[in-house]
Amino acid sequence: MEDAEDEVRRVLAESTAGWREKYPQVEVQHTVIRGHPVRVLSDAAQWGCCW
Repeated sequence: MEDAEDEVRRVLAESTAGWREKYPQVEVQHTVIRGHPVRVLSDAAQWGCCW
């Protein structure tokens, strides 16, 4: 499972690299959360999206 999470983090970092360079003042956090997407997104909306 850790290998899959590492791969997700790598893909996220690569996907946002250009945007981070273009908008360095915007803070970006890559967080991998296990769980059903509906529950995870619902919790994020309820708690302000930051863990």
